[in-house]
Amino acid sequence: MNVHRGPDDADEPIVPDVPDVTALAELDADLPGPAAAAQLRAAARTDPRAAAVLNALAATRADLAALPEPPVPSEVEARWTAALAAEA
Repeated sequence: MNVHRGPDDADEPIVPDVPDVTALAELDADLPGPAAAAQLRAAARTDPRAAAVLNALAATRADLAALPEPPVPSEVEARWTAALAAEA
C-alpha cells in the first residue's frame, strides 16, 4: 500500500492510497487535519468501495437524525432536579 505525506503536513497522519473504513469514518467525523482530509477525499473519489462507505455513513447519520429524541428516564430527571435544587 502506498502512503503519502506532504511537506506541509508533518503532523498529519500518513494517508493510504486506498483508505480503510476507520480512516473514512474519521473523515466523515471531520477528525483529520486539512491536508490528510484532502488526501482522503481524493482517494475516496477514485475508489467505489470508499464512496459506498461514505454514503453508508451519511445514510446512517440521516436515519439517526430522523429518530425522535428518547425521553429522559425518570430516575435521571429526579437526580437532575435534586442537584439543581441543592445548588439554588
